[in-house]
Amino acid sequence: MVYNKFSSLISIGSSILLLSVSVNGQTGQLRGHVVVKQTDGNTISVPNAIIDLYRTDKAEERHAKTDSDGKFKLFLPFKGNYILAVSAQSAEPKFFLNVKAGRGDESNMEIVCCPGTVVG
Repeated sequence: MVYNKFSSLISIGSSILLLSVSVNGQTGQLRGHVVVKQTDGNTISVPNAIIDLYRTDKAEERHAKTDSDGKFKLFLPFKGNYILAVSAQSAEPKFFLNVKAGRGDESNMEIVCCPGTVVG
């Protein structure tokens, strides 16, 4: 009898493990690169920019920061429409409506911001 209970627990545990692996395999990614366009027309990467992603049809949000090269990556378990907001100390804020991303998608965005005004 103890053997049957132990066997059932192992079976349930491995089912949960398989379920979590298959769900992770279906996660989509939204990647991007944030740059500021200079007055001379050249662009420079924006490190530490804040990326906020809000799902429009339900209460779900994701957040990320750009790395030292201005790149970011967000993992999105569900397909949906999102609002993307980008803010950085050296750039004007930028907003994108109706960004489609999620499970099974791999999107890559190039986000070009204008230089921001430093107040102080």
